Amino acid sequence: MPEHRNARWYLNYVLPVAALLCSAGAQSKTVSFEADVQPILMQHCVMCHIPGAAQGDHSLYPDAWESMVNVPSVQSALLLVEPGRPAASYSYLKLTGGHLAAGGKGEVMPSPQTPLAEVEIDTIREWIKQGAEKN
Repeated sequence: MPEHRNARWYLNYVLPVAALLCSAGAQSKTVSFEADVQPILMQHCVMCHIPGAAQGDHSLYPDAWESMVNVPSVQSALLLVEPGRPAASYSYLKLTGGHLAAGGKGEVMPSPQTPLAEVEIDTIREWIKQGAEKN
C-alpha cells in the first residue's frame, strides 16, 4: 500500500476512533457530590433554598444531599433526585426546562439572571446518572 494511502487510512479511520474512545473515557469520570455538585449548589442555589427563604418549600440547608436524593417533590409526582435517572429527577428537569411537562410549575432554576453553564448542568446530570452518591 502506498505511503499516502496509509496516511489517509490513519486520518479517516484511526483518529476518529481514537477521539471517540478518548471522549467516552472523559465522560465516564466519577462525579463527586462533595467536590463537583455541592459547589454548584452553593454558588447558584443555596441563597434561595435556605430555611425561611426556601423557594418551592425546599431548603438545601443544612444537608443538601439529604434534602434532595430520594425526596419527593412538592410540585410534581417525581422525586427531586432519583438516582440513576436524570430525566425522572424533578431538580434536573427544573434546571433544563422540562419541569412543566412533568406536572411542575414556575420558572427554570436558577433564575435567568444567574443561569447554570452547560458544563454545570452536565455535571449534575452525570452525578444523577452515576447513582447520585453522597461522595
